[in-house]
Amino acid sequence: MKKIIVIVMLLLPIISQAQMQSSVIKLDIDTVSAKRAYLIYKIGDETMVDSPRVENGKAMFDLKIPYPIIGKLSLDNKGFGYQNGKKPDLLTFYIEKGTIAIKTHDLIKNAVITGSKMNDELAMYNRFIKEPMDALDDEAFHFNTASRDKWQDTAYQNTYSRHMKEYLATLKQLQTEWVKGHPDAYVSLMAMEWIIGSVIDAPAVEPLFNSLSAFLRSSVDGKAMGARIAAAKTVAVGSIAPAFTLNDVNGSPIKLTDFRGKYVLLDFWASWCGPCRAENPNYIKAYRQFKDKNFTLLGVSLDREDQKDAWLEAIKKDGLEWPQVSDLKYWDSEVTRMYDVRAIPQNFLIDPNGKIIAKNMRGEELQQTLTAILSSAP
Repeated sequence: MKKIIVIVMLLLPIISQAQMQSSVIKLDIDTVSAKRAYLIYKIGDETMVDSPRVENGKAMFDLKIPYPIIGKLSLDNKGFGYQNGKKPDLLTFYIEKGTIAIKTHDLIKNAVITGSKMNDELAMYNRFIKEPMDALDDEAFHFNTASRDKWQDTAYQNTYSRHMKEYLATLKQLQTEWVKGHPDAYVSLMAMEWIIGSVIDAPAVEPLFNSLSAFLRSSVDGKAMGARIAAAKTVAVGSIAPAFTLNDVNGSPIKLTDFRGKYVLLDFWASWCGPCRAENPNYIKAYRQFKDKNFTLLGVSLDREDQKDAWLEAIKKDGLEWPQVSDLKYWDSEVTRMYDVRAIPQNFLIDPNGKIIAKNMRGEELQQTLTAILSSAP
């Protein structure tokens, strides 16, 4: 029996290797001048970077992948940020089994991809949503390259925000239409990611997700999306807030259930999060106004282990008077998964019975909500 076990264990690496798929990407940039091609992709939680030299206008990537994944390709690492007042030159595409040819005569984002069904569907999808995506791209470019005076101009900021909301609404409408019309196209999962966003409205998106084919829903990306929707349902308004225990700044464990009998505003934040820190004065105002009305806050930090000093300094500098907890695991915190926190700041208002009664309130909306609920509290 021991020998059989040893043989099976020896076979595991072979079985694992057999499950991997070969993907060869041949890049032809023709007359474009570049020294290196940069390909960034993720397998699970691990980010990979492959950067072969470009020789005579050509480069090749020979990859082993467990399932289709999204890759981001740039030349000489010019795919991110605004350099010399120009937009990033980045090509987002699917890395799938087989040989994929990518050819361009100018910018890499204008490349033509052949030999890949999934990228044929992606090209169709990109054409379908081109108008609002171009508008969003242009609006973001003008805003991010504007002068500091413009950034501090409230009217300019409001106009920017209004335009972005309008374009995003149009984009979401088109993406929903695409998903309904292409339930078996892998790119529909990409569209769903946009529709879902960082804060999931589970009742709104679950029917659309369920309309996807069984093939897509059972894929690695589909299963992950289904898990997110399921997690979002557990923290929807009306649900009992998931219980957890985390250590405070002194290493002492604090349970969420310790606050039963009180209204608790559960605040997900981090010392490195500018919008979170900007919201803290509103939290301080709320805490001081309602702390005698059976109300408190509980801060959950997404700082890292090596950022503990920054976390403690932020608490002190911002004057946060309520309990603060963290496992210092950044986005790997189990509590962030429980609450489907993919962006911060986020908050959840929990009633004395442990039920979530409101979420993601900021600024004046937070004050109005707390006033309506707590003004008559004993």
